[in-house]
Amino acid sequence: MKKLQLSILYVVLLSLLISGAILLSKPEDKSKYNSRTIENEESRVVVADNSQESVNAYKNEISKNETINVINNGAGINLHANLIEDKSGHVTLCLVYKLNGKLIAKNINTSNVSEIRNIFRFREVYGSGYRLDNMILNQKMNTLYFSVEGKKDKKYTHTAVYSYNLKSLKVEKVFKDLGNFSEFSISPDGKYNAFSYVSCPQNISGNEKNIVVIIHCSDNKLMLNSNEDILTKQYDKSNLYVYSYDFIKWQNNNVCELRQRIKAKDGSQKVKEQTVIYNVISNKLSEEMK
Repeated sequence: MKKLQLSILYVVLLSLLISGAILLSKPEDKSKYNSRTIENEESRVVVADNSQESVNAYKNEISKNETINVINNGAGINLHANLIEDKSGHVTLCLVYKLNGKLIAKNINTSNVSEIRNIFRFREVYGSGYRLDNMILNQKMNTLYFSVEGKKDKKYTHTAVYSYNLKSLKVEKVFKDLGNFSEFSISPDGKYNAFSYVSCPQNISGNEKNIVVIIHCSDNKLMLNSNEDILTKQYDKSNLYVYSYDFIKWQNNNVCELRQRIKAKDGSQKVKEQTVIYNVISNKLSEEMK
């Protein structure tokens, strides 16, 4: 019975959150609706007093409503994510979740995540890119990570990675580049978030490479960017080779496996591929133990 009541409460709260997002995009009509706004430096959450009237009045104003799958979601937090667009074209990411026994609702709009502006319209026009479908919950750090795809440039997509803190409600852009991004992978203790992506600097043929990025989840500091880090310098001092790294998996809290590919820029040699071990703490690579 409790599960049924909680499910009903989630549906009602999500409906109110969506209607609240639409209300934010419209001029305020005080003669028809009363609403109160809770504000701080990081958030703006609308709580509708005449909530049922709000839902009834604006339920037909929703043009698009896309449910986002959340990896590592669990019964404890049970996070629901919906990307919505009203008929005026305003787009909002709506989050509803449970934390410390309380239901929390958060509207994230284009002032927080600029890449979602016109995301549905651009997707229809260009046919590719313009998606928000890579979302993972780090329950140990109470942090949500998601990526937003923008315009596709030839084979690669302009992509931004964001974090959202479930406690502070803070939204932060942590990384952005042109490439095809993989899914996120959280370390066993929740301290790090790793992902890799395929990129092609200057869109020059032969420059294609895979890049690994590791983020420290407590402060979103970049612990590793294999495209700029000392990993390449550790092996190549001649600048005659292209080094690519794919993330494979975490071995433990601080050590992960990477797939290393070494390719001569002039194509004169065969591509060498091997699995290497990366230690986040020491920032060093070693070959996999046979």
